[in-house]
Formats: sequence, structure tokens, C-alpha cells
Amino acid sequence: MKKGSLINFSIIPKDDPKQALRIRRFFMAAAAYFLWGFLGYISYLAGFVEWKAIAGLLIMLSSINIILYIALRTGLNMKMADPSLTAIQMCAAIILVMYGMYFAQEARGVLLLVYIIILLFGIFRLNTRSFLYISIFTLLTYGGVIVLLRLFRPQGVNFQMEYLQLVVLGIVLVTFS
Repeated sequence: MKKGSLINFSIIPKDDPKQALRIRRFFMAAAAYFLWGFLGYISYLAGFVEWKAIAGLLIMLSSINIILYIALRTGLNMKMADPSLTAIQMCAAIILVMYGMYFAQEARGVLLLVYIIILLFGIFRLNTRSFLYISIFTLLTYGGVIVLLRLFRPQGVNFQMEYLQLVVLGIVLVTFS
């Protein structure tokens, strides 16, 4: 490391316009993550979600964003087929939504709307095949949440509604793809 290089560090690189654009887009996605965290906190205040779920969500979203920023800022992303890491970022966001939905109780259906935001981040960046893979991943993870609910938290869950929401989510995802 050159002497004074830490002093010259900038959050967004000045010497690579494409990488600078990727990092700016990453910050837009990070803002959406933190809006999701805020929504989780509001759900906690309203009594829909337990505090331990919100604490876990905040820790995970902070960790994901720190790791993604380091990957982008150090140039590790340049070794990937998609240097913008769009699919990876979308899958990370989907996992966070699934985590929150597991604890969301009756607010689970409303939280499905968060997927629309996630999908918008990939709509111009991903091809149809990649979008279909993301859609399958989303359906599998939501199906996984339903299975986990059935096994560990069946009290108060309307599984007919969960299955309907899974089917509707599948239709929306195929339409987006």
C-alpha cells in the first residue's frame, strides 16, 4: 500500500467510471435494503414481528451490504461474469425477505410486495434465463418458508392462504420474467 493511499481513499472510485457506476447502483440497492429494515422495525412496533427477528434482519442486511461493498470496491467483482453482481444482490435480498417473512405472522402477504422492488433492480440488467432462475429461487425459498412454518410455527398460520400466495407469486414472477 502506498504511503498516503488511505488518505486518498474515496467511497466511489474516481479512476474507473464503470466501477463507479456499479457502486452508485449498489448504494441505491443498499438504500432499498435499509428501507426493508425500517419496514421491519415498523412491523415490530405494530406488533407483527418479534424483536429477535428484527435484530437478525438488521445484522444480516448490514453484513450483506458490507461484504458486497468490499467486493465492489476491491475489484473482486471483476472476476465474475456479471461484474455488477445483480443476481447475487437480488438473491441476497430475497433471502432477507424470506427471513423476515418467516417471522411476519399475518403480515406475510403484504410483505410479498417487497419482491416487486427486488425484481425492478434486475429487470434491465438480467436476461430472461437469469430472471427465470431468480424466479425459481424465489419460489423455492418461499416454499421453504412455508415448510418451516408448518414444522416450527404452525400456530395461527393459514396454510391455504400461504399456498394461494405461493401460486400468485409464481404467476407474478413468470410474468416479470
